[in-house]
Amino acid sequence: MQPLYDLLVAHHRAKCKETRDRVFALLGLVKPEERRMLGRFFPDYAMAEEHVLIITLAHLMQYTFELAYRDRQLITPDSEEIFLGLGVKLKTRRRVLIRRAKWLDYCDWDAQLLQLLALRDQEEQDLGSAYSEEAEEETEVLEGASLWPGGAQVMISVFLFALAVAVVWYYVLRL
Repeated sequence: MQPLYDLLVAHHRAKCKETRDRVFALLGLVKPEERRMLGRFFPDYAMAEEHVLIITLAHLMQYTFELAYRDRQLITPDSEEIFLGLGVKLKTRRRVLIRRAKWLDYCDWDAQLLQLLALRDQEEQDLGSAYSEEAEEETEVLEGASLWPGGAQVMISVFLFALAVAVVWYYVLRL
């Protein structure tokens, strides 16, 4: 019996067709105390994959039974083994999941937790921060690149043109 954190790291290369099984399959291997905490929500195949990931991350970040005695690293988008253990490859998606898991009061909320997650889903969509994996992949490929070929050169040209116009107007107005 091991903590879920350690199991996810140990099995981060495991293959699963159903992403939720990356967590659900490990429930039988976690310590009984931790299983009781996770058992409030899992396994539930009716639950959205996104909610499974958010609840799992909230558990890993907030659950303190035994974790207080261990030297744990902070979970960040760069926590490769944890996120690969959860089946999340894209860093942009990792950031969103971490942000959503941080606001979730995992240890105190039971019945209303799923309602809150659904409400947050709607808020995120209303604010336009919902994402698709294809869009994220394109974003990561383009990350650090200009929005169009030669974009930096165009910006410099526009700036120089505007500067030239300003200089001409200055001299015209002085005459």
